[in-house]
Amino acid sequence: MTTTTETTIYTRYHVTFEQVNACHRIGSTTTRAAYYQVESSKNDGTEYTVEYNRIVKALTCTCKAGQNGIGCWHKRASLAHAEEYRTNRRLLQEKEEAQAVVEIAAEIASAEVAEDKANRVEADKAEVKARKANGYNAYNRKPFQFLR
Repeated sequence: MTTTTETTIYTRYHVTFEQVNACHRIGSTTTRAAYYQVESSKNDGTEYTVEYNRIVKALTCTCKAGQNGIGCWHKRASLAHAEEYRTNRRLLQEKEEAQAVVEIAAEIASAEVAEDKANRVEADKAEVKARKANGYNAYNRKPFQFLR
């Protein structure tokens, strides 16, 4: 099932779901750059490599069309997959940030409840101490008198 965002991406790059699904993102450990292995639609077991050439500043593909400098669907599918990948990572990050905000709010609320409870315990202790000292509670003191 494709979403509206995926449909928009597929339309923008003129590719189908199956073509994008044939892409496999592979991260390079040495250059920290990603490249794609794209399955051939005609030859089973054949995969073409699509990567960004920093010198030429363009995508290169190892298929026949790509080797001759002609645009191919492998490049378009790789671009669509890359955009879809970035979109999904961004959505996941936003979801994690929202979850973190909820957890922090819960911790703050819990701390406030604990502080309120501690304040009430202290007030109760003061009340008991005041009753023991003069028989009155902290809020009902003896009236003020000039003469004793």
